[in-house]
Amino acid sequence: MAPIPFACSPSSGTPDYSMVGFVLRNTLSEFGSVARGVCQVSSEGYLQTVTELTKIEKDGTGATYTGTSGTVQKLTGDEAVSMNMWGFTPSIFPHLRRELSEFLTHHGREEKSECYIPSVVNNLVSNGRERCRVLRSTASWFGVTYREDRPRVVASIRDLITQGLYPEKLWA
Repeated sequence: MAPIPFACSPSSGTPDYSMVGFVLRNTLSEFGSVARGVCQVSSEGYLQTVTELTKIEKDGTGATYTGTSGTVQKLTGDEAVSMNMWGFTPSIFPHLRRELSEFLTHHGREEKSECYIPSVVNNLVSNGRERCRVLRSTASWFGVTYREDRPRVVASIRDLITQGLYPEKLWA
């Protein structure tokens, strides 16, 4: 995976947030469904919406997901998705505090509920309170969602070390 530039920072002179937008097909597991924040991006490269979809599975070069109504819907595989690689300015903290408090009030006793950062950003962007630049990446994202993912992840990290893109020891 090549280094990803983060152009929007407090020192860049812009108050915009940033997010790395991965290509959906480059983030899927071979071994089951995943959840992803599927993004709509403007022609200028800004986030318009991010929608958390669950039960996304590979389907050829594309994907499918099962909606809340139980219907299976197609995705092309080219969609930009959030893998929670964000660049924020300190202005995010009051927003997160407010959203988390509201979430806990409504869902705090639900064992499987989650307060998604992309949902917070989606609310801010949709209401015109913040802007978020989407930095597109064609790199493959890999992680251990399923036990069977582990050998591929280990091999992928080893390959990045061999290429000199990742250090052998992180804290040496």
